[in-house]
Amino acid sequence: MPIIKFFKRTEVIAVGCAIVTSLAISLFLNRQQPQIVSVDVMKILNAQRAAVPGILQGEDNTIAILRVGKQIMPVIREVAGQRTLVVIAQALVDPDVPDITGRVLRRLGLPDDAPTLNLTDNFLNAPRTNAELSNQSWDVFQQKQADETEARLKQAQRERAAEALP
Repeated sequence: MPIIKFFKRTEVIAVGCAIVTSLAISLFLNRQQPQIVSVDVMKILNAQRAAVPGILQGEDNTIAILRVGKQIMPVIREVAGQRTLVVIAQALVDPDVPDITGRVLRRLGLPDDAPTLNLTDNFLNAPRTNAELSNQSWDVFQQKQADETEARLKQAQRERAAEALP
């Protein structure tokens, strides 16, 4: 009697292991590797900066940038598709990875040929990133900002002094 129970348990365990193994193999074979695509974030940001002044006349550029900027990530996700790993193009080593930047720009309605360094003073008076500037040009930029702030303060003091005169 104990031998029969032993074989019944062994058969149940063997059948259970076979089922689990077959499920694991089928899941492993059916599992797709995620696709890898790249996107050039700097190109998208430059296109955004170039297009924002023309999007809505009279709208503050900062508000327009924020409004357009909120659309970037959802559009990248949509263009990339499911089970896709999006890598920033500047961090990519493999040249064979497809680039979706053009499709993202078209979906956002942004220009493909936006200038990289031609930024207008009334639109963006700060450098794009600290890393893009040498220490010397960053110091010059900071000094220029400090001089402009000091000039504004002096102008405000002169206006207050003029108002105080009888």
